[in-house]
Amino acid sequence: KERANRERPHLDDKILTSWNGLMISAFSKAYKVLGSEKYLKAAKDAAGFIMSNLYDQITGKLYRRWREGERAVLGMGSDYAFFISGLIDLYESDSDKKYLETAVLLSEEYLRLFYDEKYAGFYMTSQEHDKNLIIRAKEDSDSVIPSHGSVAIKNLLRLSKITGRADFGEIAQKAIEAALSASTFHPALFPYMLAVICDMEIESAGS
Repeated sequence: KERANRERPHLDDKILTSWNGLMISAFSKAYKVLGSEKYLKAAKDAAGFIMSNLYDQITGKLYRRWREGERAVLGMGSDYAFFISGLIDLYESDSDKKYLETAVLLSEEYLRLFYDEKYAGFYMTSQEHDKNLIIRAKEDSDSVIPSHGSVAIKNLLRLSKITGRADFGEIAQKAIEAALSASTFHPALFPYMLAVICDMEIESAGS
């Protein structure tokens, strides 16, 4: 009884686009392997929520978080990259073209906002986030969660193959070359990117 009267600790109940993107990928892959409809439904429900509430189809903008009926904060690079990845995985599991079409539109917006046209690679923030930032940083490694740049490279390569968009593949290749030639590059810091490169080499050898 006394426990029920205690003030409950704070509950973090916000919905994040980036984390939902990771979840959509996981459940889409689980459906492909296990065939359980509950996994596909979970992925579709999450994608539908993000597309309805955190994606502005008029402006093309993706937002970062939702809480108590309010969307806020323009999406970071990770929000775009992880959600695009989830949409591609969901398209490959469900074959609904709306997921592919949205992934393409978001990829175009992602490149506009985060791609470094001069040196290749991808910024973590866009110029629309905070005009007071002295520099715009790039993630220089994969960690427990892959860097959004590594995920973006894989997204672009996959979309290039699915849609025939050569420009996506060319940008991905430039980003890979920039990462490999950077003075800060160390293989141990980029496991996800190296896995993407290995997959690309295997596909090239088999074609």
